Amino acid sequence: MEIIEDIGLGRRIKRGGLAQRICFGRGLVSLHWASGVNGLIDVMTKNLWAAFRFHISLALLGCLWLVVFCVGPAIALFFSPTRIPAVLTFGAVGYAYSMLGRHSGISTWNALFFPFSALISVFTLLRSMLLTLKQGGIIWRATFYSLAELRKNAAPFF
Repeated sequence: MEIIEDIGLGRRIKRGGLAQRICFGRGLVSLHWASGVNGLIDVMTKNLWAAFRFHISLALLGCLWLVVFCVGPAIALFFSPTRIPAVLTFGAVGYAYSMLGRHSGISTWNALFFPFSALISVFTLLRSMLLTLKQGGIIWRATFYSLAELRKNAAPFF
C-alpha cells in the first residue's frame, strides 16, 4: 500500500536506526523516466500528493513554501530593497547546482530555471491532490486504491 515505495523504504531504514548513504554512479545505469515537462507532470501526478501522506493542509503548505522560497526571489529581483538578497539566493542556488553537477552532470545553467521548476512542482502537486480527490483514490499499475485505504495504511512521516 506504499505508493512511493522508495521513500517508504527510506523511512523504514531511518526508523530502524540504520544509516543511509548516497553514491553516484554516473553513466552506470540509465533509465528513461519521462519525456519533457508534460511527461514529468504525468509521472509525478500519482506520486506527489502521496509524499505529503494525503494531507491537504500539508500539500498546500508545501505549495506556499515553494512559492515563497523558490519563486519569491525571482520576483524580488524587480524591487530595489530586495534585489541583493534575491541575487544572493540565486548565487547560492547556482553554487548548489555547480557542486551537484560535478557528480550528476547537470549543468549549473539549470539554476536559471529554478523558479519555473518550482511553479511546475506547485502545479503538479495541486493536480495530484485534486485528481486523487476527484477519483477518490489512485490508479496504480491498473489497480484502483481508494483514498481511505491509502490514508489508513500510510506510514508516519518520521
